[in-house]
Amino acid sequence: MKRLLSLVAITVFLVALAIGYNSGTLLACGPGCFIEAEHSQATATKKLENVHLDVKGMTCDACASKIKSELAKLPEVKENNIDWKKGTVDIKVTQGSNHKALGETVKRLGFEVSSLKCECGA
Repeated sequence: MKRLLSLVAITVFLVALAIGYNSGTLLACGPGCFIEAEHSQATATKKLENVHLDVKGMTCDACASKIKSELAKLPEVKENNIDWKKGTVDIKVTQGSNHKALGETVKRLGFEVSSLKCECGA
């Protein structure tokens, strides 16, 4: 009977651990003990800065895709949205990132960056 209860307890623990791990909200500190993760997605979002680029020379989805994939390679870039029709690139980067490097990346691809604005005040 004790062995069966132990097996049930372990199974419950593993299921709870899997659920918490998949949702990214729980950390296990031992059997039956869970701590809510301090670095939730909402907390991580607060530490991001929004950077807006006005870009000239984008004429199609392929242009936008080219910029999107190159920006995604930069470790500080967490998300980027490109609208080639409007000529805009909106990027979410980690706080304290070098925003000029974002513009340089776009320029290196053959596009002109006419303005760079960020919400950080830099």
